[in-house]
Amino acid sequence: MINQPRGDRLAEVKGRQVLDKYNCAGCHLVRPSAIDFKADGDMLKNLERAFENAKTAREQNGYHEFPNHHYWTGKSPNPDRLVAHGNRPKLAKDDPEADEEPFTRVEFRLMEALRFTDQDGKVHDIPTFTQIEIPLKDLARDLGMDEKQLQTQAQLESALVAKNVQGGTFSDLMTPYLAKKDKELYQLAQGDSGQARASLPPPLVGQGERTQPGWLNRFLLDPQPVRRMSILRMPKFNMSPQEADALVQYFIGVEHITNPGIGLTENAALPQAGDLTDPYWQQKTKEYVARLKATPAMDKKGNPVKGKTEYDVRQESYQDTFKQLATVTKATAQEEVDKAKSALDARNKELKELTKKADDEKNADEKTKLKKQADDLKTGIDSDAKALKELEKAAADVTPDAVKAQWEKKDAYAADAYRLLVNRTMCLQCHEVGGYRASNQVTQGPPLALAHERLRPGWLYRWIATPQRHIPYTSVMPVNFPHKEDAQGKVQLLPDFQGVVAGTPKQEIEALRDILINYPRVMAAPVNRQWNPAVTQATGDTKK
Repeated sequence: MINQPRGDRLAEVKGRQVLDKYNCAGCHLVRPSAIDFKADGDMLKNLERAFENAKTAREQNGYHEFPNHHYWTGKSPNPDRLVAHGNRPKLAKDDPEADEEPFTRVEFRLMEALRFTDQDGKVHDIPTFTQIEIPLKDLARDLGMDEKQLQTQAQLESALVAKNVQGGTFSDLMTPYLAKKDKELYQLAQGDSGQARASLPPPLVGQGERTQPGWLNRFLLDPQPVRRMSILRMPKFNMSPQEADALVQYFIGVEHITNPGIGLTENAALPQAGDLTDPYWQQKTKEYVARLKATPAMDKKGNPVKGKTEYDVRQESYQDTFKQLATVTKATAQEEVDKAKSALDARNKELKELTKKADDEKNADEKTKLKKQADDLKTGIDSDAKALKELEKAAADVTPDAVKAQWEKKDAYAADAYRLLVNRTMCLQCHEVGGYRASNQVTQGPPLALAHERLRPGWLYRWIATPQRHIPYTSVMPVNFPHKEDAQGKVQLLPDFQGVVAGTPKQEIEALRDILINYPRVMAAPVNRQWNPAVTQATGDTKK
């Protein structure tokens, strides 16, 4: 009869002990609230309205969907009761300005998708960040209480104490404080401020799918600044390596339990992090070049240019880069040729002296020994001469056309994706990328050069696609690659980015994800090191 958890449940139990020991919930939101209710009468109408609101928001904002994730797809509905997971529930009135009017409903935003069956028997999923409203009379009925007993926030939280959100109180208190301190920076909207929330300790919900285990373990043992806009530093708790590992396993275990559809593993292979000659990058480059050749070039209005493809556009835009790279590569190759010639001359001189010495030697044994040394040296010289010819040929073969061929075979995908990353109209507005500073020095997100060691590719892909689904407050980061369809259901391309990375919004997101996971290698690639980020309409001002 004694509880003996195993596997992910055991990891959850051990992790909760460490969370409680260091009071992580004192600053961070660790677990969402859970409210169960009957989906009947007015509540069912509210759910149908919430579903329609989510559908409208998706269409207007271009939100992407990932059906295998519990932010988009809920659990199978119980025919009698539903359980909704969200942020801290709050009382609300029909008229917020009427002080004497009683509270009539409870509001909160979903932090896990909610699945329900409508009046016609159809099953729907309400995604995260959608606001849910529960009639207070229905909640009171389900709790076996009277509405009058739920007319203060304290009474509500007391009634829901066993299901309350864990943590996040500190941010709830600090948000109005920051808004009062700097109304312009931390603007309030409906009593909340996404800017203030982003400056405070982040929610730890979903931490297991977000960060790589190795990085998270190192961070817990020695916390380092991550977000530039944060007003607080996480203290160094001097926790043991075993405790840090217990927390890492806790976050992974919780994802396995609550979000099994993403197939999270502890140390998943990262094919994106390999060398640009690896099969993953070779295949991506091959597919991308084919896409460039098949994609009509677009003008600034998004209309196709007759007789011109995006491949032709790239040849024009990379022309100076090919010439510059050929010049630099040829100069480097010539340096190697000159060094090899100098070394070969020195060895030939040495051979000449050794041969003369052997010829002049009177002692037969010594003469044989010297001739053997001369023969060995000549063999080495012949090999060096052959290598020199190969170096000379390689140097002669370095031309802009040869560099172009190398770009098409190896670098096209990585080069275009890198130019998307350092685009002034997007990432560089709020993020620092290596030596490129963010345009906004006040409200900066995390430096993106850290992403390759910090973030998981799957989470990064979903986050770039639709950041709003991942957090319970208004996201500071916009949807840069919206998913929208025309009347025929065809995915609309984004004219502003076709000249940088050709493809659908999801293909552009994937390219950005790949480049972030492999940032050190891609940044150091010759085609990117020699690129001069010109100030153009297509790529934006990317000067440091």
